[in-house]
Amino acid sequence: MKRARRRRETGNRSTLLSAARIHEYQVHQIELELQNEELRATQLHLEEVRDQYTELFNNAPAGYLIVNARGLITKANQTFARMIGREGHVFSDRQLTDLVFPEDRPALLGRFKAFFKSPEGKQLDFRLFGPHDQTIHVRCVGRPDMLAKALPKDDENDADQKLLLMVSDITDQVRSDEALKQSEKKYRELVENAPMGIFQSTQEGRYHTINAEMARLCGYPTAKEMIETVTNIATQLYARPEDRKFYKKKLLAQGEVKNFEVELVRRDGTTFWASMNTRMKHGKDGEVVFDGFLLDVTERKLLEDEVHRSNAELKALLAEKDKFFSIIAHDLKSPMSGLLGLAKIFAEEAERMTIQELREISDAMCKSTERLYALLENLLHWALVQQGLMGFSPRQINLLKLVHNSIESLRSVAELKGISIQNAIPENLKVMVDQPMITTVVRNLVSNALKYSSSGGALTISGFLNGDKVEMAVRDTGIGMDQNTQAHLFALDRKTIRPGTQGEHGTGLGLILCKEFITRHGGRIWVESELGRGTTFHFTVPARALSGENDDRSKPRLECIGE
Repeated sequence: MKRARRRRETGNRSTLLSAARIHEYQVHQIELELQNEELRATQLHLEEVRDQYTELFNNAPAGYLIVNARGLITKANQTFARMIGREGHVFSDRQLTDLVFPEDRPALLGRFKAFFKSPEGKQLDFRLFGPHDQTIHVRCVGRPDMLAKALPKDDENDADQKLLLMVSDITDQVRSDEALKQSEKKYRELVENAPMGIFQSTQEGRYHTINAEMARLCGYPTAKEMIETVTNIATQLYARPEDRKFYKKKLLAQGEVKNFEVELVRRDGTTFWASMNTRMKHGKDGEVVFDGFLLDVTERKLLEDEVHRSNAELKALLAEKDKFFSIIAHDLKSPMSGLLGLAKIFAEEAERMTIQELREISDAMCKSTERLYALLENLLHWALVQQGLMGFSPRQINLLKLVHNSIESLRSVAELKGISIQNAIPENLKVMVDQPMITTVVRNLVSNALKYSSSGGALTISGFLNGDKVEMAVRDTGIGMDQNTQAHLFALDRKTIRPGTQGEHGTGLGLILCKEFITRHGGRIWVESELGRGTTFHFTVPARALSGENDDRSKPRLECIGE
């Protein structure tokens, strides 16, 4: 019985043990099923993540390439494929250099190893063959293969180190840069070849840049030398340094100065006039700079000065002529008044006058008429000269004969006053003159000398060759004149008529005409005199032909009556 009971107990224990084991197996099975479920979920999540990364990789706005250390492309995204007009699968196991322009391959191969090893802060620029063989300029930046590790591997050999390249199409940028370079080149050429000086200077007085024309205008061989040499614009370039100070003050106040005219000094010390147009601006570092250009206006400035001078002379001449005409009007009125008075007396009292009284009135009327005629004729001559209507025909003439013929008609006057006339002209001396004009000059001067000489006086006419001129002199021993009279002898606006030693009268135009005729010959006339010690008139005429002289034979040939 005991044995049977023992067998039953042993069987019960076996049954319990089996049941426990079965239960344990069942628990383990449940745990395995749970773990498998988690594993499947994790795998599914991983596949979703990989899909997301793959989608991100392919649809990124930039081209992506994964390359190994040998430059072999293991993957390329669709953006890159579209960029060069090919399908993405064709890039696998192709060298990156196969897609690069042959001319750019050496530079890429030379830099790729160092770039692959340490891509941070570096970039590679090269050209690719694009759709329809178009040229695509790209820029690559690299990052370690963090994204590459997340992407599925195609084979076991895909586990070596790789680099993720981000490829950007910079074709438009390159073209813009090239266009900018061309524009800058054209601008530089324009500046360098501009027919004006162009500059940029500091307000302290140094040049940053200038063009070749600026250097040339200022007398420097090169722009570089001028920039290095001119360290103080005000003192080295301005004829008057205070002009620079005024110009700078105006520019800082207004921001722009136009047509500022200033006299500048060249390197050799000569000066020229410039017109400057300048603007103030701030440079990259905030520095105030002056940008401008200048033109050489020396010729215009000289012309303007000449115009101002001519205008001043014209105004003075017009004023002089106005006064002259006033004097002439008075001189015309006086003999006319006298003549009118005598005519009235003659008309009203002739029947009651004696023969002697009639002779005296007739003589006075004759003298008044002669003076009036002489004045009108000289006035006509002067007007013709002023208008350029009097003929001018210089020719070579023996001066001795010209003087002899000029004074022949005056010898009777000299004999009446007891004055000797000596013609001391050398026999073979010749001049190139308009004979009627110089005859008039000699006759006027000799007539004046006789008028202001007393009985027993002497008059000498001399001449000598002086270079290309002949200098003549008419010297008398008469009453002379003071300095004030001498100063106004040839002036239109001053009346210098003086009675002669025997009360002779003149027109006041003789010496003025003499000056006009001598000036027409390119000569000059002047006087030397002292009161009581006589007078000498000097004048010069050409010894040979004047350059550019005109033959005016068609114009009137007139002579004038003496002073």
